Amino acid sequence: MTLLLARLFHRKSYNINAIKQDRKCPLCQNSLKKGERVFTEAFPGKDNEKIVHLHGCPFCRKPKKKQKRKCPVCKRTLGYNDYLIGKMWGQEKKIRVHILCCSICGRKGMK
Repeated sequence: MTLLLARLFHRKSYNINAIKQDRKCPLCQNSLKKGERVFTEAFPGKDNEKIVHLHGCPFCRKPKKKQKRKCPVCKRTLGYNDYLIGKMWGQEKKIRVHILCCSICGRKGMK
């Protein structure tokens, strides 16, 4: 009986590193280290949302590196000056971004 009760009230231990999500750059899919962020420009939008331009992480923003940058929407290869367009919402600790298009496929939709 005591063994059964001990199993019911036993705390589970979790590996914290396994729980944390692996954050990746949306352009080059490179894993972001602690403190690294994707460079973005935010513009005012409606309600609590903002329109953002995502330019990339420190790894793929270097012009001398030949890192492949791809749009997750249209799958085209992006150049150094191209960026992703998306919507951003949330609070400081939990910011969410929804990628809509890139600067190439976004221009085609505006014609």
